[in-house]
Amino acid sequence: VWIVKTKVELAGCPLTVARPNAAFGTLTVTPEPSAETGLYAPGTEVTVSIAPNEGVRFLGWLGDVTEEDAGKTSLAFEINEPMSLTPQLLADFMVYEGGFLTDGTQNYKASGAANAIQLDGVVTTLSNGVVDVTKPIVGGTLTKIKDMFCNWCDPTTKFTIREMYLPETITHFGYRAFDCSTIIKTVEPLFPRDVTYVGFSIFAGATSLKGNVTIGYATDEQGRPKTVSFGKTDGNNRSFLNIGAIYSVRLGPGVRTAPQGLIDSAGATTNIVIDGVAAMEGSVFKGLKFFFS
Repeated sequence: VWIVKTKVELAGCPLTVARPNAAFGTLTVTPEPSAETGLYAPGTEVTVSIAPNEGVRFLGWLGDVTEEDAGKTSLAFEINEPMSLTPQLLADFMVYEGGFLTDGTQNYKASGAANAIQLDGVVTTLSNGVVDVTKPIVGGTLTKIKDMFCNWCDPTTKFTIREMYLPETITHFGYRAFDCSTIIKTVEPLFPRDVTYVGFSIFAGATSLKGNVTIGYATDEQGRPKTVSFGKTDGNNRSFLNIGAIYSVRLGPGVRTAPQGLIDSAGATTNIVIDGVAAMEGSVFKGLKFFFS
């Protein structure tokens, strides 16, 4: 094996520009680089422009751009060295494509058919760890949160979720989806209206999370309650074990049987409404100090 070291001068300057999804806008670069080398001759005057589509905001450029020019939709410059540019966009809607769900700024791993999209993981959030997936999805619907989606989510991980806003179309909360996510303080709503599957230990150990729980009020086209099922381990659901605080709980007619350990360590719970639940398995509520119905 021969390893030869030599000083090589490039025939020109590379320009790397991140192109957005076509649903968000159109990016143009003029002139195009050399068809043979993909490079620009030093001293070439180049113009890079972004035209956001309706419902899309241009937030600025990242990369080799001055602070003064970063907010301009069109940049004109002389290229004499390798450069890179990325337009930052934020849409009022989301696009599901190639295994990702994005609004131009937020980027999430996702899977499944367009009418039953599952949220699988986080690539980038909004600022301060805010996840907002309530925006309409072009040709799609978000219905599931993956098992262990944000399990052990804390400041030492590569991403941090502090607030999460969900659409009412969510039907499925996976096993241990937010288990031990100690810094997440808001999930709104805690259970969207259409939830019909509540996995085991969804929010257990989410010690900063507070809110109210309403489950079992989804109905089908005939107005009949949709049955809610619960994931269990050793007979317990444990979705709210050692959570920050659950103030009120409403269990509707879709909850045919309330599982043991649903609200564990419910010291802050002061209002419970049982509305049409047929049966309760053991200690559904543990640690209660008050009870109103």
